[in-house]
Amino acid sequence: MATHSNNSDRNSPISNIIINHHQHSIFLNSNDEIELARYGLRVGSTLGTGTYAKVKSAFSEQLSHKVAIKIINRRKAPIDFQRHFLPRELSILQQIKHSHIVQVYDIFSYGSKLCIVMELAKTDLLDYIKLIGRLNEDKARKMFTQLISAVDYLHQINIVHRKN
Repeated sequence: MATHSNNSDRNSPISNIIINHHQHSIFLNSNDEIELARYGLRVGSTLGTGTYAKVKSAFSEQLSHKVAIKIINRRKAPIDFQRHFLPRELSILQQIKHSHIVQVYDIFSYGSKLCIVMELAKTDLLDYIKLIGRLNEDKARKMFTQLISAVDYLHQINIVHRKN
């Protein structure tokens, strides 16, 4: 995982990154874009939003290509999520290295925001199928094989996906 040496928060344990926060904005504003620029990230469009997180596209000057940034606002996130689920998720994300699973490049914190910089997927499966229509058998077989490979890898390292 890539790290930066210019921010003391990143050298702290994950639990400190998650719990310590004191910023007033809920999502991105111009100050956030300035802060992310300090990390070499030029913020682009919004890819998705949730109750306490937003996913943005960005250009990483360090990697020289586009990435996705999941930005979690700890002021909006439930404390139980921050103390139990989020540390486990961050720990798992740092372990995963598989060609058919989105790669995490960096995790850092500033103010009340926790940022997960990751590989930018071209699209998701549902949008892909909506765009091109029905998959032919060879394409479906290839995609299913990739999916099974990824799930098998996760199971081999004792990670099980469950949807709440």
